[in-house]
Amino acid sequence: MRGYYEGRYLDRNYAAAQVEYRLPLTSRFGVVGFVSAGRVASRLRDFDFNGLHPAAGAGLRFKLVKAENLNLRFDAAFGDAGGNFYINVAEAF
Repeated sequence: MRGYYEGRYLDRNYAAAQVEYRLPLTSRFGVVGFVSAGRVASRLRDFDFNGLHPAAGAGLRFKLVKAENLNLRFDAAFGDAGGNFYINVAEAF
């Protein structure tokens, strides 16, 4: 989940939800805003809404290949323990 470094929260079970809004600015450039929340638990029955770890952020998109909708992503995300920056190719979903 963006906003936390990989391995920050570990357990046997993981659940997360994420919403992202993508807004094209030109044929090649766009911006996004997103929010997410997740939680880990050792057993499925231990999941509840207490202790959710929220995150939010924004990013820029540059379309590398128009025909394939392939984007270069630059994101900044912040969780309850700080933030991170991300550079990726292709959308996460």
